Amino acid sequence: MSKEKTADSILNRIVDSARSTFVKREVVRKEVLGVTSLKEIHIAGSDIDVEVMKHQEANITIVFTSYEDGPEMLVDHTDDVLDITFMKPSKERFIIEFSPSVKMQLFVPADIAEGWKISTRSGDITVSKLSAKAISVHTASGDASLSDIKANKIKLHCTSGDIQANKLRAEECHLQTSSGDIEIDKLVVGSTYAKVASGDLTLTDIRGEYIEIALASGDVELEDVIMVKGVIDVSSGDVEAIRIQVDSLTVDTKSGDVELNEFSGGLNGKSISGDFDLGIVDYATVQLDSLKGDIAVEIDQEIGLNAAYDIAYTSDMETNLPFEMDGQSRRLTGVTGDGENSIRIKSSSGDIRIYTKAPVNV
Repeated sequence: MSKEKTADSILNRIVDSARSTFVKREVVRKEVLGVTSLKEIHIAGSDIDVEVMKHQEANITIVFTSYEDGPEMLVDHTDDVLDITFMKPSKERFIIEFSPSVKMQLFVPADIAEGWKISTRSGDITVSKLSAKAISVHTASGDASLSDIKANKIKLHCTSGDIQANKLRAEECHLQTSSGDIEIDKLVVGSTYAKVASGDLTLTDIRGEYIEIALASGDVELEDVIMVKGVIDVSSGDVEAIRIQVDSLTVDTKSGDVELNEFSGGLNGKSISGDFDLGIVDYATVQLDSLKGDIAVEIDQEIGLNAAYDIAYTSDMETNLPFEMDGQSRRLTGVTGDGENSIRIKSSSGDIRIYTKAPVNV
């Protein structure tokens, strides 16, 4: 036998011995509660993975998978409130790569509870096909995934873990991240409030009345958004958006850049040193004011030829608008067509570029 095979054989025996020594036997506990309605369900764990899903049975089924001498599950049903918590083992075992995972699966009727509160520290959370008055999900370093959720109020909060969600319907949705990322696809909502520290926020296919985003240093991506009113406050992060329709949108950026493509509606934007890059495709009332940042605006020709313009500049100015620039007052004003759209731009030291886009010949 070669030395290599002998070494491999010895290594395999060491690994097998380690498995039998350190890997505890899996323990599965199943509990069925004959409950059809609750006020609230609370789930709290540390490094426990939590999965909540709908089933057709008129009861609650809990399946908890742990290991001998491992974490234990405590179930308390009192006064229409179900509390599920987890206790760590009294003696910490030696942790190596063969450590078994610990998870809790909760099978419930879709509208079993009026309120949900689910939180983990490092464990992951998966929730699907629930309906309630209020649903709150909080993860520290674990990840969370939600789908097909309907509630009056939805709260999603992550510290360093990530949150992914799709098909959410709510009257009010609160999103908050410290350094983790949040991705939401298909959200129908009355009001959305998002607070981003250094993580990233991605919202796709959003319909609602109001959206408010506070961005510190993370980035925000928006796609296919239809809102009545919106507010975006940016410190140093960037905002990139496409296909945005908002009756009244306010954007305030200090040093972050803002790029809005295929925009229509009302826009009031202010910038200290960040840049604005705007593409207008439909009816628009736009007012942009920049201290040091540059402003670039591209307008579909049909809109551009039916607008009132008032542009004040101190640095470089480029345009293909059919007006003469007054070099002395450094101001460009004029009206095309009936002036149904309004474009007002002011820059103290940044450059301005404003162009109407030529039609595409097909």
